[in-house]
Amino acid sequence: MNKVINGERVEMGASELAQFEASRAPTLASIKERIVSLMAEKQDGGIVFNGLPVATDPRAKAEIAGAKQKARASRKIVTRNGGGVKAELSQAQFDALHSAVEDYHQSVMDHAHDLLGQAEAAADPASVNIEAGWPSNVIDA
Repeated sequence: MNKVINGERVEMGASELAQFEASRAPTLASIKERIVSLMAEKQDGGIVFNGLPVATDPRAKAEIAGAKQKARASRKIVTRNGGGVKAELSQAQFDALHSAVEDYHQSVMDHAHDLLGQAEAAADPASVNIEAGWPSNVIDA
């Protein structure tokens, strides 16, 4: 059987492959758990949108998405993170905020997806730097 390790094809018998996979499974599993945990921390940790701290946890995302459904000329908001900052946004600004939150969540998920693929492909999953490369939560639009 062939196995691709660090970009190179390595010839292994079935028992060698099973042994190889078993030897790295706990490490791979723990790395994957950490990547998913980091993704959740990043997605729920909030963003700073044009200087305004904005919560991005599931409740905040639901509130933002719900408010987006109702078109208004302006929208008053109070942030839960950042000490209760209040702001009034035009509909265009609020739409940009909504898009920024959605785009940030997706870019965090995209990075987690890429890291999971790197960890799965690596001979030593622990060699993958899972702390680097996450999108910035500071967004100036």
